[in-house]
Amino acid sequence: MKKHIHILGRIALLAVLIFSFASCGKDDNGGGQNDPLNGTWVGYNTYDSSQNPTWTFNNGSFEFVQYAGTVGMEGSKGLYTTDGNSIIIQYTHYRNSDGVWKVDNIKEGMLFTYTYSVNGNTLSMTDRYGTIVYTRRR
Repeated sequence: MKKHIHILGRIALLAVLIFSFASCGKDDNGGGQNDPLNGTWVGYNTYDSSQNPTWTFNNGSFEFVQYAGTVGMEGSKGLYTTDGNSIIIQYTHYRNSDGVWKVDNIKEGMLFTYTYSVNGNTLSMTDRYGTIVYTRRR
């Protein structure tokens, strides 16, 4: 009898695990194929049009590049997750003035949060300094 109860207990536990996994929906963490952030977005810097920032999001990873005057192209890359209308950025690498990607030891482990919204081909990202509007590049 004890053996039968033990087997039934294991079957019940297995059933709970299977139903738990089956009931999980798509996580809202910037990692799905239908993620509205996926793609390349070009912004417009109202102070200096030569410094138009570009974000490329791809299923939980990102690359950010901006022309910075005499320095040339500089940028960052790393990981992102989303939670509601917040995007949480974790920088892992930076691009130096020679165009070489290096591990970002300064920002490593730091998280930066932006409020964002996607409306068709328009992405708005807001931080404490203000909002930049980006257009999806085709």
